[in-house]
Amino acid sequence: MPLFNEAGALAVELMDGNTLRASVSVAGVPADWAELPKETAALLVEFRAPDPAALEAYERAAERVLAGLAPVAPVASVENAFTRDPKRISGYWKARKAFVTAVGGSRPSGTTLITEDFAVPPDRLAEACEALLDLQARHGFDAAVAGHAAHGNLHFLLAFDAADPSDVERYAAFMDEFCKLTVERFDGSLKAEHATGRNIAPFLELEWGTKATDLMWRVKEAVDPAGVLAPRIVLDRDPQAHLRGLKTIPSVERTADPCIECGFCEPTCPSHDLTTTPRQRIVLRREMMRQSDGSPVETRLLESYGYDAVDTCAGDSTCKLACPVGIDTGRS
Repeated sequence: MPLFNEAGALAVELMDGNTLRASVSVAGVPADWAELPKETAALLVEFRAPDPAALEAYERAAERVLAGLAPVAPVASVENAFTRDPKRISGYWKARKAFVTAVGGSRPSGTTLITEDFAVPPDRLAEACEALLDLQARHGFDAAVAGHAAHGNLHFLLAFDAADPSDVERYAAFMDEFCKLTVERFDGSLKAEHATGRNIAPFLELEWGTKATDLMWRVKEAVDPAGVLAPRIVLDRDPQAHLRGLKTIPSVERTADPCIECGFCEPTCPSHDLTTTPRQRIVLRREMMRQSDGSPVETRLLESYGYDAVDTCAGDSTCKLACPVGIDTGRS
């Protein structure tokens, strides 16, 4: 990755083998990616320049980098390695951006999806990838990693049954080891481009040390003495905070079950300002499944669901256009 950075790449994006294989569910992604070995990794490298001459110079620099690599599919010439076709470029970026949806949408039914991002020094990215994939495998998680390789920023997903105590223990053991690995072995950051959140809150002191964490608490208590602003989200003294209130994902109808509750469908729904959005309808169905038969909550949900989620659905399938896993609540 540093070699492409030095060659002038604007973006260097990483996809591991499992991500590449899962991405074939996305329209436009080459079908033969499904046959790639799981040990494979791919880099999506993009160069931009103000004129053709400058772009050709970048291509020559990148070709010199490629000459020192041994790709799975041999690159015979620079024409096979690079494209300026907007359609192909868009397709490759679509595959990269489908990481959460492609991998998350194929998770086992009934499992909760956790997505995390962290950062390590870019020159240690390959080592960190190998360590993370090994860690996921040792704890029984399907390994999948993608990220912004140019900046040492990695994303990974975990799927587990939050209603199963043994699965929660497995997740807790992974998080303990992952955080220590990132901080102590790689001198990395437990968050890279997203907020800390309750999942990382218990590990804040591990990363920043006691002195800095105490200073954070002093600032928090000075501006929010009653603790009403985002309570127990970024700062939390409970070492088990990331295991508190985990959201279960009960299985529902097959057509809606892959939903990862990303909310991409919501702006396209004609009734989103009237009653419920497609995501909300699925969330309500899952809440019905959580409830015991005949509970007051289930009863009220059943009373309102007909109008709020069925009668006011436009049935125009615009939700499917935006849904990264292709769910059409208008037909389900």
